[in-house]
Amino acid sequence: MIALDNQPFSILEDDGFKSLMHALKPNYDMPSRRFMTYTIIDSIYEAAKKSLKETINIAKYISITTDIWSSSSDDTFISCTGHCIFDNFVQQVVVLHTRPFPKNPTGENISKILKNMVQEYNIPNYKIHAIVHDNAANMICGVEATGFHSLTCFLHTTQLAINECILDQRYVKDIIVNCRKVAGHFNRSPLAYTKLYEIQKRLKRNQLKVKQDVATRWNSTHIMLSRMLEIKTDIVIYCAENSINIDITFDANQWAMMQKVVDLLHVFQIMTEKMSEQYANSSEIIPQIKKLKLYVTNSFTK
Repeated sequence: MIALDNQPFSILEDDGFKSLMHALKPNYDMPSRRFMTYTIIDSIYEAAKKSLKETINIAKYISITTDIWSSSSDDTFISCTGHCIFDNFVQQVVVLHTRPFPKNPTGENISKILKNMVQEYNIPNYKIHAIVHDNAANMICGVEATGFHSLTCFLHTTQLAINECILDQRYVKDIIVNCRKVAGHFNRSPLAYTKLYEIQKRLKRNQLKVKQDVATRWNSTHIMLSRMLEIKTDIVIYCAENSINIDITFDANQWAMMQKVVDLLHVFQIMTEKMSEQYANSSEIIPQIKKLKLYVTNSFTK
């Protein structure tokens, strides 16, 4: 339960869990939280690490992906994942490590952590095909300092391109801001949602909520715009009937532009899903870019 369900060690001290274990096996002597933390977990970790080293040793080559991320409690970590393909062409993905990261994420610190991780698993330098990472300057600097082949994440690069070429364009940005205001209006007011549901019921339509995006996730913006188009009629009627409560409207040109943006982002969404599959690999990048360029070219020449 601790490993699979992400339960805290304190579950061993919970009265409910103790009662459950007693009901299942009254004579079972349940280990203490301290014993589990400092004895059981350590032995499991060492056994798993030994097995992992054996797997890496068998593989001819390994590619590594790395990322810096923050927990909900704002603690910073760096994770590394290994990707191997064996002689029978079976791909295996293994988590190499997750470590607390200094508050000062310099390229030098990143380089040291990556080098230490490679040494920890006794991975020969020639075995490392590439290290894949995001486009942050410190990450690029850190990976390049290791001397290994540096490869930026295709999907992260795609996200930057979408933001710069589509979502950050002034006219599109204004539409997105208005959509967020509409979402905020309904999220703050249960009464507003009640009125929207009444309109949808009157039109014999499904009761659908307005979606709110996350500014750093372009796909959530795609979902928000798609939903706005899906409930376009409902929103127009609501705005007309509640002009005192909401002063946000979209003109015909904005609705048309919203549809174009959604159509364009839909293609990126399909590509993202394809490149996020378990066995996606770098050989697919060029074909995906070719298809994307072809679609965009055809869209603008119509």
